[in-house]
Amino acid sequence: MKIKLLSLVLITTFALTGCNKSSNDPKPGNTGTTGTTGTTGTTGTIGSTGVDVYTITSNPVTLWKNDTEVPFQVVGYEYKSVITSGKDVYVTGCTVSGSNRIAGYWKNGTLVNLADNNNDSEAISIAVQGNDVYVVGVFNNKPAYWKNGKLSILPYNGTEAYTSGIAINGNDVYICGYFDTSNDSKNSRIGPCYWKNGVFTSMDGDFYLSVPYAIAINGNDVYIVGFANGTYNPLAGSKFDSAVCWKNGIAQKLATTKNESAAEGIAISNGDIYICGSISTDNGQGTFSAVYWKNGTINIVQDQAAAYGIAVHDSDVYICGAYFVPAGPNSVPAGPYFNYYPSRWKNGVITKVDNQTIIGTINGIALAAK
Repeated sequence: MKIKLLSLVLITTFALTGCNKSSNDPKPGNTGTTGTTGTTGTTGTIGSTGVDVYTITSNPVTLWKNDTEVPFQVVGYEYKSVITSGKDVYVTGCTVSGSNRIAGYWKNGTLVNLADNNNDSEAISIAVQGNDVYVVGVFNNKPAYWKNGKLSILPYNGTEAYTSGIAINGNDVYICGYFDTSNDSKNSRIGPCYWKNGVFTSMDGDFYLSVPYAIAINGNDVYIVGFANGTYNPLAGSKFDSAVCWKNGIAQKLATTKNESAAEGIAISNGDIYICGSISTDNGQGTFSAVYWKNGTINIVQDQAAAYGIAVHDSDVYICGAYFVPAGPNSVPAGPYFNYYPSRWKNGVITKVDNQTIIGTINGIALAAK
């Protein structure tokens, strides 16, 4: 799906983030029950219901606590994800030295470097269990994993591979990602994969292109979400992408009410599976709708918007992303240009970051008890 522009640049280069009952599993299919539509959204506030909401924006590169910027002594070049563990807040990303990125994470605003400036690296996603900090990312164009700062390069099939998310289940470490399946450029495809305790496994799906973005675990079930396109046998691309959830490696397309869809984030609460993403009638930003699926049922959050991350507290659903406003005349065939405004929604009510004074997206969201 042509929503995450930065991600698609990477993918193009590459091709060239407790459910107890199976009845709560995401349902496959191409149509679904549509929830409440929020066409414009009602402006609201966040942070008054017993939780603090942490988000990261792309422009400026900033961590926000509710509606307030959180200052970092060393500002990152890019922030990729945010999580909370108790009262601690962790942000992944990188700084820059010369021509190299330096992978690192910030704990409560203090930078912890994972590499030096002699190598190019970036931290993508993070998980914390007890005193152990697990980070995945890239190190010199290889899929990388750090535990408490110790680097491991992950094995993979094909020519290239990248990580996109991480989850911990007891003593097991699960990492999702994608890989180029072949050395033969005519027959190669981008395929979904995961690593369990460092062991590489490719996932199901007869797709020409498929990219996982996020992972969550409940009990013995592993859920990975992303998008897929076309078919591998025969090898053929498609005009439209489809939102996909892989449960234990088996692909299921998520229900949609439009031609194109992509899943970007996942959260599991009280046995319910929440997946956020976006749907569109075509590739033009003006037709996007931010959505989430709860146990396979699609709910439209807001039109002319996209969703990139999700978190759940009690019965409250928090979603982050951006909404789009036309910025000029029809200067390209697909339609007008759009400005992206970073936004978040609580139960469908929109909060505009910094009162719509900045352009960009919210790429990650996390909650912490006050």
